Amino acid sequence: MGLLKLIKDIYAGRAIDDLGFTLVFPLVVIAFVIYSIYFYWSKSPKIKINPEAIKIGNEVIRIQEIESIQIYSHSNSFFLFVPYTYAEVSSIKLKNGVEYKLFVEHYSNGSRLRVCLNELDKYLRGERNVFEIPESTKTTILQRYDLENFITFKNSPLKSFMNCGYLSVVIFCLLMIISGGIPWAINPLAGTGILILLCSMFYFALVWQNHYFMVSDNFLLVKNDFFPWRKKAFHLTGIDTVSSQLLPKQETSLKIITTDYRIYRYQSSLLDDKQFLSLIRKIRNNKRSLLKRKPSLAF
Repeated sequence: MGLLKLIKDIYAGRAIDDLGFTLVFPLVVIAFVIYSIYFYWSKSPKIKINPEAIKIGNEVIRIQEIESIQIYSHSNSFFLFVPYTYAEVSSIKLKNGVEYKLFVEHYSNGSRLRVCLNELDKYLRGERNVFEIPESTKTTILQRYDLENFITFKNSPLKSFMNCGYLSVVIFCLLMIISGGIPWAINPLAGTGILILLCSMFYFALVWQNHYFMVSDNFLLVKNDFFPWRKKAFHLTGIDTVSSQLLPKQETSLKIITTDYRIYRYQSSLLDDKQFLSLIRKIRNNKRSLLKRKPSLAF
């Protein structure tokens, strides 16, 4: 709103009027967006890997200079003045003590980068005679899961006080939009826009933190009460590790790492701690049984 008003005031020759609303506020928003882009860009240098060296930005690291690699680590940073923790980074430690943190989740092919680092780590630990760039692999095993018998892990969404609050805001905003917007708003169109924005934000929060899980002998299926047309299936043999994870100011998540090093997190307010433990135990036990029936698949 402020930016649109600033543009109109500039055309009208009165851009200094209402200085705080028409100029300062839009500039603060624009500065925040620019800083966010810079923050992301500064931690996402271009990375190239070959059997002789790793190039991170403009720096070249020869393989012989590397002491160790951690595929999964973490890093503490600051966004403006707010502490920010990266839950998943990969690190490269050199023999001279210098350490590089790679924010793998910033990259569209981050899982591919993890695969390469894992092969390099095995070479450094003597498990490989040579370091070669591995071919791209997929863990998806084509099989129909709609014929499976699933056990569902979830509670009612209405048992969560937060869900009830968010859902109330969404319903209120929808009713206001249907009834014609905010009656006391100076600009009806702007008032309706604010309602749509609020409704979208709270609905997104509902979708983001309300996943539930179904487990069969062969599959893990992730679904969502507030976004029922979207679901994600994992074949159990394609899952490397599964655990629960609690990040600051978030609901507990089911964290899934696949055998090709892709990381998935699904927040859920629909499971308590005991249900998360039961879910993880069920996934691990079913995977173990499946691998015993198929000895050609490595654990």
